[in-house]
Amino acid sequence: MEPWSPDEEYENSGPGGNGGPTTPVAFVSTQQSIQLNVNEVEDDRTPEGMVCMGTFFRRRLIARSIVAPEALAELKSQQVFSGPVRLGLEPGSAVPPLCLAASLPIQRKGRGTGRAMDG
Repeated sequence: MEPWSPDEEYENSGPGGNGGPTTPVAFVSTQQSIQLNVNEVEDDRTPEGMVCMGTFFRRRLIARSIVAPEALAELKSQQVFSGPVRLGLEPGSAVPPLCLAASLPIQRKGRGTGRAMDG
């Protein structure tokens, strides 16, 4: 894959970038950062050995994700959601058709916390 310049038009080459049909890419985000909480939630569909991570806004469950228990523990130990974050919705091909994504600060080893990308 060749480097991409923000001055060039970009189209997603389909799932996995395998040269399949092209699909325009869209990402919509909140203008302001918002406070979220993540916790394990019970869900009968959770595969054995995994946990269901619930994302909450104002105590209301807004998203669920299946993750390894270690991944949820790492999010909590790193306090990833200790402060407000920007949220985005990205279209996908799975059901449900939207993916909720959080724009998080970048941490570089030995350099401290970076800035969240605005855009």
